[in-house]
Amino acid sequence: MFKSLAITVLALSAAAAHAQQAYVGATLAPGADWVYRTAPGNPAASEKVLFGKLYGGYAFDETWAIEGGFGLYEKARFDKADTGSAYDATSKATLVYLAGRATHRFNDKWSVSGKLGAVRHNQRLDHGDRVHTGHDVRPMFGLGTSYDLTPGAALILDFNDYGTMRTSEVMRKVRKLEAGVKLSF
Repeated sequence: MFKSLAITVLALSAAAAHAQQAYVGATLAPGADWVYRTAPGNPAASEKVLFGKLYGGYAFDETWAIEGGFGLYEKARFDKADTGSAYDATSKATLVYLAGRATHRFNDKWSVSGKLGAVRHNQRLDHGDRVHTGHDVRPMFGLGTSYDLTPGAALILDFNDYGTMRTSEVMRKVRKLEAGVKLSF
C-alpha cells in the first residue's frame, strides 16, 4: 500500500511540475503624438512615441500565473528651435507592474486571459532650466488572447489598462492594445 501511495504522489507531482513554467515576452503598441508648447503663442512641437514592454511570469498551472513587467511609453525630445524655448525639452515615462493572470484554454492553440494587479508610473520632464519628476501607483487590468505557434512560443494580443498617470504637469490615461510574443520554458 505504501509503495502504491508513493508512486501516486510521484506521478501527481511530476504532472504538477510539468504544468508549472516560467515565461518571458515582449509587446509593442502604437504610441501617441505628444505636443510640447512652452507658452501660449509659441509654436508647438510634436513627437511620435512607441510603447514597448518586456515582461515575465510564472504559471503555477494551466489557469493561474503571476506576471511582472517593465514598459517604456514615452521617450521624446523636443528641439528648442521647434518650441521657441530657451532649452531643449525631454520627456521619459515608464511603468512597472505586478499582476495575477487567469487563463482559459479553448484548445491546443487558442487561449484567452485576464490580468488584475497594480502598476507604478514614473515620469521625468526636463525643460533644461527645471526638471519635473513624478510617480503614481494605480490599479491595472488586462484582457488578451494568444495563439500557440509551438508548445513554447505564442503570439499575443492584449488590451491593458495601466490606469492614469497624474503629476502637477500631466494627466494621461495609459491604455494600450499590444501585440507581441511569449516564450515559455
